[in-house]
Amino acid sequence: MIRPTIAIASLTLAAGLANAGVAANERMVQYASVDLTNAVVELHNYGDSTMPLDGWRICTHNSVMQFRYSAASGLNGVTLQPGESLFIYWNDDAPADPHNINRSDIGGFFALPLDQNAFSLELFWPNGGLLSFGSIDDMVDHMQWSVGGVSDAGADARSQQAVNAGLWTDASAWISTAADSVNIALVPNGGVLQGPGDFTVEGPPAGCNAADIAEPFGVLDLADIGIFVSAFIAGDSAADVAEPFGVLDLADISVFVSSFTAGCP
Repeated sequence: MIRPTIAIASLTLAAGLANAGVAANERMVQYASVDLTNAVVELHNYGDSTMPLDGWRICTHNSVMQFRYSAASGLNGVTLQPGESLFIYWNDDAPADPHNINRSDIGGFFALPLDQNAFSLELFWPNGGLLSFGSIDDMVDHMQWSVGGVSDAGADARSQQAVNAGLWTDASAWISTAADSVNIALVPNGGVLQGPGDFTVEGPPAGCNAADIAEPFGVLDLADIGIFVSAFIAGDSAADVAEPFGVLDLADISVFVSSFTAGCP
């Protein structure tokens, strides 16, 4: 007897393989990473074919904004060679580089902000004709994340469609982020069906001790002092380095000074 969960997973995988035949090369263009600190989304061509992105569109959702689409011609003229990435800067601060593009340059509307909280991304292609957002054959890629991996009734607007398209394992499966997560990265498996286990979530870089709170980490210098003093005056948690946490007092100053004097190993 086949267990229901195994049967469902098998059907989902079969759907993914079938749909991959519709857009095999296109579905190798995938969301490779999301820089949560600088609000940058990376699209990468994992395939072996050159992919013009004319007519392709991005769809975004969060808890309060759903079905926000990039402009129909926003990616016209953009081509991804095999192994090449396009970096989309949500805050419109892209450094000058052919591989970088600002969100506003793509046009349309995007869910904002791009951060650790519940968010989902889809990618669609025109499938040789007129793009249909409701078509599972026109959906190329999908990813979704939330703090703690908790399902979100707003950001999941196209989650089930992604499952039906064979792109995502389960509509209720979310990449688990934390409030201080800095990056989400895909661990490529060569296929189109993905889930939270195919992604790594990176936290903030760890300093050598309680006083190492500013870059470059591993070095204690005036930058650490400046950040601590500014944070302490502003009542910011960056200066909350000693118990009782949630309160800035002399204990925080004492721990910072002691740690700074001790230096990094």
